[in-house]
Amino acid sequence: MKKVEESNQMIPNITVRDARIIFRNFAGAERQFNPQGKRNFGVLLEEDIAKTLYADGWNVKWLAPRDEDERPQAWMPVEINFNAPVGSNIQPPVVVIIKNGVKRTIDEEDLSILDWAEIENVDVTIRPYTGGQKFQWDASGRPGVRGVKGFVKQLFVKVRLDELEERYSDVPEDIQGDYDGGRAL
Repeated sequence: MKKVEESNQMIPNITVRDARIIFRNFAGAERQFNPQGKRNFGVLLEEDIAKTLYADGWNVKWLAPRDEDERPQAWMPVEINFNAPVGSNIQPPVVVIIKNGVKRTIDEEDLSILDWAEIENVDVTIRPYTGGQKFQWDASGRPGVRGVKGFVKQLFVKVRLDELEERYSDVPEDIQGDYDGGRAL
């Protein structure tokens, strides 16, 4: 992660460039700590940034070191929600995949392809959500600090081509879907 930028809101958005992401669940699959339909991932954070965000109430967590020479690794869960509450002014997230020099904005239906994609780079803008009493647990032990949960505002993902995709990248794709496996068209 190279840079975190903040906008001028009461609780600012956070932009993380060259983000490293973990725990990908773009499909919203039910898992041990995830109910069905909840799309999310984690963003690894540098320690100084993590401490600042934590002090401000953001839901920062720490991964235990795998060996005695490592330090705990800070990360923040981030949700992707295309269904804003009725009457809210929250816009759906913008998710863009860049592959082979071509940008494509994807919707909720195509989001799951990111669970298995070989990701080269991620830039993400995370918008804060305080949610009233619902997220007070985020700030437990931090007197006077209101809990903040992160939601994707914009996500740009550059996907690496694998060996065969690169070899055949100059071949036009049949976008009309009329190829029938060698039989007459």
